[in-house]
Amino acid sequence: MRLALTVVVAAALAAAMACGGGKGAAPTATPAAPYSDKVQLTDSDNGKAVQLALGGQVIVTLESNPSTGFSWSVASLAGPELELAGEPRYEPPASTTPLAGAAGAQVFTFRITGTGMPPAGTPAVVQVAIDYKRSFEPNTPPDRTFHFTVEIR
Repeated sequence: MRLALTVVVAAALAAAMACGGGKGAAPTATPAAPYSDKVQLTDSDNGKAVQLALGGQVIVTLESNPSTGFSWSVASLAGPELELAGEPRYEPPASTTPLAGAAGAQVFTFRITGTGMPPAGTPAVVQVAIDYKRSFEPNTPPDRTFHFTVEIR
């Protein structure tokens, strides 16, 4: 009986200390998830929301086959806090013997500029859409659209 009482008292003390009931115990806060400096997105990340720190960058790699006349282009970039860093580049398929007409990838690099940021502590939210279409068919809807959202702090 005495052993059972000792176990119960020990468990109660351990629970009280875990809840901050012990002397000198300071409450601990769970830190917020850190914002990334660099995020990489691919076709499978369509619709994804990412969190970036000021000065960070988003690299988007999308499958592309220019031999079909299709290519990716930024359709909308809502917000001055994010900009396209240079022109997108094409990467041919990774193969030791490239095949004519084989699909490769287009790579877009976006960087956080910090321009137009809201007051401190408030994140900026920027939505981006990239369309896959033929440039010589301006009135035709895109074959595909890749969307992502960036939250910047």
